[in-house]
Amino acid sequence: MKYPNLELIEKTFKEKVKERYPSAFDTNRQWCKCTADVFIQTWSNRATGFDLEPVYSGQAFTDEYTTVMTLEWYELSNNILCTKQMYGVFFGDKFAYMLKDPNQKFEFDLRDRCMNSQKNARVYVDDEFREYRKLSF
Repeated sequence: MKYPNLELIEKTFKEKVKERYPSAFDTNRQWCKCTADVFIQTWSNRATGFDLEPVYSGQAFTDEYTTVMTLEWYELSNNILCTKQMYGVFFGDKFAYMLKDPNQKFEFDLRDRCMNSQKNARVYVDDEFREYRKLSF
């Protein structure tokens, strides 16, 4: 198992943000920081978190680095400075999915170091997990 190339992951993530949200790079927005959270996840097959399309892979437990990139910036609207965030999830060096304004389930899974695969990433934006939003620490 090799370490992920964080420079390549950061570059890929920023390109994905630019192509999906070109307005995020307007001149009146100031970028704050880009951070990476890297941890090992164990998957039940060799496809790791890429399960959207049928993949022919062996049934062996596989360890893979998961990288969650966080892009934070400040945005000025109506003379109020707001912090905005965009998240990108990578398994190994490959881009899996990107999230804007995820729900609290995402924060819990990131804290527990157990991110969902591509197929199940919808739980981070759907409202079916309302009970998680009611929890507070």
